[in-house]
Amino acid sequence: MGLNLNERIPNQRHGEIELFRAVAIVLMVLFHLVYDLKEFAGLDLNYQDPLWFLVGKTSALLFIFISGLSSGFSRSPVRRGFKVLLFGMGITVATYVVMKEQYVRFGILHF
Repeated sequence: MGLNLNERIPNQRHGEIELFRAVAIVLMVLFHLVYDLKEFAGLDLNYQDPLWFLVGKTSALLFIFISGLSSGFSRSPVRRGFKVLLFGMGITVATYVVMKEQYVRFGILHF
């Protein structure tokens, strides 16, 4: 009656981590919406205002925290890390092609 290591164990979700992940995504979308409205639509918004600065930094810190916490549950954290870095580099290349002056040099996915 032992556990067969070849059997696939279903993914187990952790509600607290999922909640923090959802909060981080909502905060990131809000911050980037304000940023994009200022930079691309020309609206008179200040994304460096203390409130928006806090929203942006909180979302970034939550992503870093959740990433570190979640890597402990992964069977291959290095492989997943390289995959995320590859996505980050893809964003760098795509933004460089579209906006040579304002491309993403280093973002949260690179980190």
